[in-house]
Amino acid sequence: MIESLVDTPVLLHIGYHKTGSSWLQRELFNMPRAWDSTSGERSSPDAVSFAAPWSRRDIARWLVWDDPLVFDAEEARRFFMKRLSTLTGSLVPVISYERLSGLPQFGGYDGPEVAERLVQVFPSARVLIVVREQASMLVSLWKGYIQRGGIRPLSGFVSQQFGSSSLGPRAQHLLYHRLIAHYRELFGPMNVLVLPFEQLVRDPGAFTAAVTTFAKTDQRPHRMDRSRENPSLSSAGAAVTRFLNLAIVPVDVDGYPQPRLSSRVVSVVKTVDRMLFHLVPHPDHRRLEGTVASLLGDTYAESNTRTALLTGIDLKSYGYVC
Repeated sequence: MIESLVDTPVLLHIGYHKTGSSWLQRELFNMPRAWDSTSGERSSPDAVSFAAPWSRRDIARWLVWDDPLVFDAEEARRFFMKRLSTLTGSLVPVISYERLSGLPQFGGYDGPEVAERLVQVFPSARVLIVVREQASMLVSLWKGYIQRGGIRPLSGFVSQQFGSSSLGPRAQHLLYHRLIAHYRELFGPMNVLVLPFEQLVRDPGAFTAAVTTFAKTDQRPHRMDRSRENPSLSSAGAAVTRFLNLAIVPVDVDGYPQPRLSSRVVSVVKTVDRMLFHLVPHPDHRRLEGTVASLLGDTYAESNTRTALLTGIDLKSYGYVC
């Protein structure tokens, strides 16, 4: 039984968004006991397992939503400890919620503030940060924006990020080195692990092994199912959804829906999209990434170079502009 969160090395997985968080939560962090991925059976009862007994709403309520003037680290720690005190066995508590890195559509403005809260509540924590090549990230964020009722084309969505009045995922939110450096300063360099999303796509076994070694658990995924938990719309699906948005959804001056497309219509489009457009590969996704890359140029080159130096990752080999 865990008796205190002050000295417990909780694993804090903060995102970023669109970096396989749902897959990790499903396949790794939420398994009830440590599994042997080779035999498909539970390993020793003494094996160290992850424990994630809190909901996303719990995490948001105690670590994100509170006004800075009323946030109480002691009260938050008591809440998280109360749930853990009912569990038994050798456990590594894990809090996995991509919102902790900030909200992309608002420029991730509160990411550093959330980091300050996390170190107050979990001072001995280890931090996992997953990054993604920026052009690919922006394509995925654009598809999410369209799914929420947006109407801007991809080029307009990306160009909007550089405007001072934009509410979109502003360029600075994807300057990864800044938030990484902040977490390293708060928790110590040895307690912060940064991995590229592209490694999870190419080699999920190596990716998850790096996570479990860092967290000092014996946990392994029950299965290496690479199917995406929360897939984006295909490019064709995004085009159809954007057409519907233009036809029936009023928007504000920033191109955001007022109100957004009904959830029922979105559900129908996603269902048809998965059934029809995902039957064949779509090379146009690469074309969309190329469009974004041409708009970005070397915007992120300096940041990616700094990130590579901080983390020791050869980001260039994963397609990042350095």
